[in-house]
Amino acid sequence: MSDAFVTLPGGLGTFEEFFSVMSQIKAGELKATCALLDVDGYFKPLVEMLDLSCETGLNSCDWPAFCDVFTTPDDIIDWLEK
Repeated sequence: MSDAFVTLPGGLGTFEEFFSVMSQIKAGELKATCALLDVDGYFKPLVEMLDLSCETGLNSCDWPAFCDVFTTPDDIIDWLEK
């Protein structure tokens, strides 16, 4: 029932929830978008992994179409308000 999901830095449970939401959006089960709040580069390795999975053909390259990456809470708030 949400329009948007924001992922903050966290551990394994956070990653599980992030990938669950991403998979449901990609499959068309959720009509939403999501974002990562990349505090101090925490999600940089994850973004690189997602990009690499696209470059190697293991994942479609559409993940940035439904997941934005932001570095400040203010940017997230602006994104949510749009």
